[in-house]
Amino acid sequence: MARKLRLQFAGALYHVMNRGDRREAIVRDDLDRQRFLDTLEQATEKAGWRVHAFCVLPDHFHLVLQTPSPNLVEGMKWLLGTYTARFNRRHQMGGHLFSGRYKSQLLDPELSGVPSQVALYLHQNPLRAKLVQSPSGLGNYSWSSYGEYLKPRETRVAWLKTELVLRDAGFSDDENGLRQFRDATETVDALADPEIWRRWRTGWYVGSDDYRRGLLDRMHEQRDDKSTGLVWRASAEHQAEKLVQHTLNSLGWSEQELGRRLKTDPEKVFIARQLRKQTTLPLTWIAKRLQMGSRNTLRNALASDLASTPFRSSDSGTASSGKPVPAPVPSAPLRPSLNSSSLTVEPGWD
Repeated sequence: MARKLRLQFAGALYHVMNRGDRREAIVRDDLDRQRFLDTLEQATEKAGWRVHAFCVLPDHFHLVLQTPSPNLVEGMKWLLGTYTARFNRRHQMGGHLFSGRYKSQLLDPELSGVPSQVALYLHQNPLRAKLVQSPSGLGNYSWSSYGEYLKPRETRVAWLKTELVLRDAGFSDDENGLRQFRDATETVDALADPEIWRRWRTGWYVGSDDYRRGLLDRMHEQRDDKSTGLVWRASAEHQAEKLVQHTLNSLGWSEQELGRRLKTDPEKVFIARQLRKQTTLPLTWIAKRLQMGSRNTLRNALASDLASTPFRSSDSGTASSGKPVPAPVPSAPLRPSLNSSSLTVEPGWD
């Protein structure tokens, strides 16, 4: 049977869901849950996504996200592969963690009610799963975006974007508006009528007829375009090349300097870390571009360079030479930092 086409375009809004293999757990404890959200944050930064809502449950997760660049497939490949590697390493397991292909449902951001209702569906999931006992407890469930929505704007995690959902629901982002948002969420009976949630569980899109026709037109345009993935890869490589050139200029290096330096030169490792953090390109590409030998040489250099660094630590803005190198400002943590002694540094998927 042919696989369904993944329709990607700039600005697409998706409801994404995936379950554990054989419906087994994808998280076993709070450290796993935090690690999944940390990995989601990293994927969001790499891919430039706008995450509007999320919910992590024991055996599956839901996301509502928007892709300013057409890169859902690349970003999800990195997210699922990296989290699986981290989960398996921690629990000394191997093989698949998630069940087959993730489900992605295209959403019409212009149809009134769509963004706010899909967020409501996600935010009430812990109640339907009996992880909280009453609607008033939803805000205390730490592994969905609902509790973040209820916070003042300046204290939310930086990578969660609340504007679309609040605007669609008709609530202002202030104390009064957030109180109304809370009341609207917690007064809907999540268990009374399963039919109201059906459209978030089935179907490849939710939207108007015009939106559907537009999607079908896009599918027709892409169906025979065998270069779609290559085009995105070329775009990612172009962005990575700009980062390399910018960093080389900051270090005062010429291109020839890369060849003269050792494969594991600290500055080259620093550039590689920036590429790993800000792009989804594999180790093979990075090793070749920076003249660092094989992917295994680069992997070992990165692991050695970070061996004494807690998980989720941000990169320094200064290379070992003492010269300043631009680095992104890390987002605010979702929860208070865990004890660094319980965390390890792990290479991600590549």
